[in-house]
Amino acid sequence: MNKSNFDFLKGVNDFIYAIACAAENNYPDDPNTTLIKMRMFGEATAKHLGQLLDIPACENQHDLLRELGKIAFIDDSILSVFHKLRRIGNLAVHEFHNDLDDAQMCLRLGFRLSVWYYRLVTKDYDFPVPMFVLPEHGENLYHQEVLTLKQQLERQAQEKVQSQAELEAQQQRLVALNGYIAILEGKQQETEAQTKARLAALEAQLAAKDAELAKQTEQERKAYHKEITDQAIKRTLNLSEEESRFLIDAQLRKAGWQADSKTLRFAKGARPEPGVNKAIAEWPTGTDETGKTGFADYVLFVGLKPIAVVEAKRKNTDVFSKLNESYRYSKYFDNAFLRDTLLEHYAPTTYMKPCRNMKSAGRTPAVNSALKSPSATPPTGANTARR
Repeated sequence: MNKSNFDFLKGVNDFIYAIACAAENNYPDDPNTTLIKMRMFGEATAKHLGQLLDIPACENQHDLLRELGKIAFIDDSILSVFHKLRRIGNLAVHEFHNDLDDAQMCLRLGFRLSVWYYRLVTKDYDFPVPMFVLPEHGENLYHQEVLTLKQQLERQAQEKVQSQAELEAQQQRLVALNGYIAILEGKQQETEAQTKARLAALEAQLAAKDAELAKQTEQERKAYHKEITDQAIKRTLNLSEEESRFLIDAQLRKAGWQADSKTLRFAKGARPEPGVNKAIAEWPTGTDETGKTGFADYVLFVGLKPIAVVEAKRKNTDVFSKLNESYRYSKYFDNAFLRDTLLEHYAPTTYMKPCRNMKSAGRTPAVNSALKSPSATPPTGANTARR
């Protein structure tokens, strides 16, 4: 790739732009560092958002996100992205989580978040979303970026100033440049100097944003705050299906379900298990009154019993118009198909020796109990989760 996916942030918020560049630069060679940088990206973006919305300074990202969650207009999908970047980033920092797929999805989610952020702070509400290009080996690209920043730093340090105001402005620029270089060069374990430079750059960036707001009158600040609020209500993340399922999987896991829509799919052999709460993706549905069949996004199983069908829809989809789909999947759930599927799945593993009573020899007691009637109660819940 010839440039960063986050190029549009340059000049708008150079601090989070530098973090995003560093995250890309370490993908795919060092997914752990990519995850750590995306955690920083989420923190810095949330802090500026909190500043715009007059939220008092919080001690940590979790507290800040809790305060953002109290504001009615902050969309759940936006908060979900912030939390996902935070949680996976914490795993990367404390447990050396190094999953390449997670690094890719965090880059994608950070990109969606950055488009939403850009539109909000620039008021360019019709800004066209660029095509996201997955980074390849990017060291050479960002090596040049670091060299450029170091040259700027050297020029700034040699520049003569005439007044106290010019001196303060120069110091701010030097702090920022040192911070950007530290971000781009820092790996999983930052040096103490790199950490200090990064935090100083963040403080300088927030102070600069505060100074911009301070130039406005009280009436102008209120009008700006109202516009930010109104536009944040209207703007949501336009997540892809893959990105949406990544978040939904995490929500299901948090609620106590085994969930992974990439691996726990019917077509890949995922089946209900006795004593396991499992969300199986793309489960084949029964034939309805119109002769249609399909695939439910998720069927939730408590042991061998299906209890709910979950349909995941895009945020900009009219959910009420889609409720009939999840209701239909639930109403016409094919219990006979479930029974046959489980018999096929479990029977080969439970034969111990030839037996005259073949009807029961191939089943565990749990399968016998769950499937003794082909007219078993269908899933009781029909849910629609927004993407």
